[in-house]
Amino acid sequence: MESHTEARDTFVLAEQVRILYSNVKTTTVPIPLTSLALTALVWKELSHRSLLIWLAVMLLSTSIRLVLIRAYDLSPSRYTAEQWSNWQVAVTVLLSGGWAWIPIGMLPSLSHDNQFCCTFVLVGMISSSTAALSVIRRVFVIYTLPTVSTLSGAVYAGGGADTKQG
Repeated sequence: MESHTEARDTFVLAEQVRILYSNVKTTTVPIPLTSLALTALVWKELSHRSLLIWLAVMLLSTSIRLVLIRAYDLSPSRYTAEQWSNWQVAVTVLLSGGWAWIPIGMLPSLSHDNQFCCTFVLVGMISSSTAALSVIRRVFVIYTLPTVSTLSGAVYAGGGADTKQG
């Protein structure tokens, strides 16, 4: 038999998952738009193949997240809150990998203006994720830490916004 503490923890997680899925509805829509805009912005400066692979990852991840949101909306009790949370974590890993690639794969090769634009977009994506994803700490950390780490590393290593003029 489930103890009172276990029942409370299960209820709290279910509420956190409900809030998370509600929040990601609004934060998921800008991802493909932002990805398309960034691709267009840097199209002349980077390998088209690399950009298209990155864009495909971002669009596929977003599509998976939208399907997951729809499945949750149709039947939240179909799976446990922990399972719904784990699936959101899996999609978040894909999205965070996409955002984290920008400082590694894009910034060093871009003009100063485009470095600034990409950095601005990344900071905006991280900032907007705070309210949406922080309801479940591990989802928020998985989303933000790779991008913050690679962006910080790129700037520290000299591949950031002040190294290339153009």
